[in-house]
Amino acid sequence: MVFFKREWSYAWPFLTGFAITCVLVVKPTAVLIEEDAKNPKFV
Repeated sequence: MVFFKREWSYAWPFLTGFAITCVLVVKPTAVLIEEDAKNPKFV
């Protein structure tokens, strides 16, 4: 944990940006998957 606390001051912008990017990518993808499940294009 000491390592994590020491590195947090350098890593937090990257980790925060990574988390925001993941949310922005995963949320719309999950919505698209739900819509595709309701209206399959292959049938």
